[in-house]
Amino acid sequence: MDVSEYNAGISIERYASLAMPAASFRYNANLRTATVRPPAPFSGAAHFDRAKKANRRWSGNLTIDLPGLAGGPLTGSLLRAGLVHAGSVRGPGR
Repeated sequence: MDVSEYNAGISIERYASLAMPAASFRYNANLRTATVRPPAPFSGAAHFDRAKKANRRWSGNLTIDLPGLAGGPLTGSLLRAGLVHAGSVRGPGR
């Protein structure tokens, strides 16, 4: 999650990232659905369902508080989500 703003000639960016415990992420074997419940500073949970339309696949009440943004939503129709097996992700230079 990141928030950017430009104020009085100054660019301000805030972001949060987290390496979370495996128990915070559950998925089914065919990668059709998944649920994430990360620890603080996140709050709530999000659910992925591949059977739904693209703008409804990522739902729930997952939020984060950042300076200048309380309860920033991390789900909803404006966000897109995907679920792929880690072995199929190729990084730079591969």
